[in-house]
Amino acid sequence: MKLVHPDFEFSIDFSDGSMTALFFDSPPLMRRFLQSFLNQYENDDGSFVLSENGSEISLQNNVSLITDPICFEINDKRLATKVQNQLKSFIVSEDMYEATNEVLANINRYSERVKEAFTYPITNSEAEATGLIKLLNFSLAYDYENELEKLLEYMNMMHDICKVSAFMILNLFSYFSIDEVRTFCNEARLHGHSVLLVDSNLSVSEQSLEFLRKIIIDVDGCQLF
Repeated sequence: MKLVHPDFEFSIDFSDGSMTALFFDSPPLMRRFLQSFLNQYENDDGSFVLSENGSEISLQNNVSLITDPICFEINDKRLATKVQNQLKSFIVSEDMYEATNEVLANINRYSERVKEAFTYPITNSEAEATGLIKLLNFSLAYDYENELEKLLEYMNMMHDICKVSAFMILNLFSYFSIDEVRTFCNEARLHGHSVLLVDSNLSVSEQSLEFLRKIIIDVDGCQLF
């Protein structure tokens, strides 16, 4: 996959395992870039073009934006919706059909007892399989020891469940050392993820950063290298 925008001369390679760091020398320019990306990410309408094999594809469906690598929602809406839909099918599958019906029957018997014993006349809807998912409040369980492991676990889930393998992460160098980011990028590459790190930390951009492709955008919007 490749990401381009008519107002910026650089292109971002999102092929399997690619690691890119995009540094902006101008905060207003970085803000314009991110505002444009975020608007298209949320509304799926804008000037960014994400393409694969020469055909344009949806930015919203194929890239995950992580604006805060420390405090992000690990059970985000896309993941939660996919998991809920899979659970709805799973609990009425052949393996779970009998157990699900037994639980529903018990709930319906309980509701009848409540209606008979309550002071006033009341009514209710019959328990359904889909209602069990909401009642039990299932969510994905993650196993991690630090924030970068948490981030990688999230990316793995997005890849496995939502088929998303391209990630844009903001200001990672503001929270982690170069060695930590290097380890993270190497792990992400092993899992087949493509990562774009967007940052304004120019002191980091002066380092070699041999583990990724480095793009620096000056105050005029020109690509230095």
